[in-house]
Amino acid sequence: MYYDDTEHSKIMVADFGLSDWEVNLSAGAPVCGTPGYLAPEVIAREACTTASDVWAIGVIAYILLCGYPPFYAEQDEPDTDATILKKILKCHYKFHVRSWNCVTKEAKDFIRALLDPDPLQRPTCEEALVLPWLRDRDHLRDKINDRRKESILEEAKKEISELPSYLAKKWCWSEMIAFSFSMVVILSSYTTLVLYIFKVDLGLWKFLLHEWDVVHSETTDIVDNCIEGSLECWDTIFEKSCNMIQWVLYNTVCSIIYMLF
Repeated sequence: MYYDDTEHSKIMVADFGLSDWEVNLSAGAPVCGTPGYLAPEVIAREACTTASDVWAIGVIAYILLCGYPPFYAEQDEPDTDATILKKILKCHYKFHVRSWNCVTKEAKDFIRALLDPDPLQRPTCEEALVLPWLRDRDHLRDKINDRRKESILEEAKKEISELPSYLAKKWCWSEMIAFSFSMVVILSSYTTLVLYIFKVDLGLWKFLLHEWDVVHSETTDIVDNCIEGSLECWDTIFEKSCNMIQWVLYNTVCSIIYMLF
């Protein structure tokens, strides 16, 4: 089946090897065709009309919307054509939530109409074309987009609500404190870098440089004295090192306060 009558038309549907003209078909004729697409009346050898083709279109539409056929063997059932044919006769199919949650009601109604077990109740091709799912495409497109946005928001809210419990399960308190302290140091470092690059100075920057020069000069003098042989000064170095650590923590806090205010 071609898209149009032009020479280079694209092919829409293929494999009509078992098809025939409707006038040549009759009740009681041998069953021919792919099992998953056969209509109930064809399996029962009651009739084979264009209504049977409408049923097959319903099966194709079902597959296109979810990715698997409406009639198939479950894990605890034998994977045979007989299993599939029995389910078709019972019209036993479902709209599973995991696959059909984002499919509109109009699309499901379209499938239900085409997969009606009674061929006399099934719509003709002309009637199927005016069903809401095919007729109101623009409205349904907006409806699907709104539903997808709502789904994304719900998932985001769920992930945010589960974040504290996730951290509580993955991290102990000491790890959370260490992580928080690391973030403070990183943020203060970036703040200092930004202040330096853009030369933002309200007096704090010169103060920090002056303090660093004083501490650095004192530490250098102590190390030089140690090199000359005075081992007793290691206690003094330890004391000055503690002072330097305190200085770093103090200035980190100052940088954070400076950044916030």
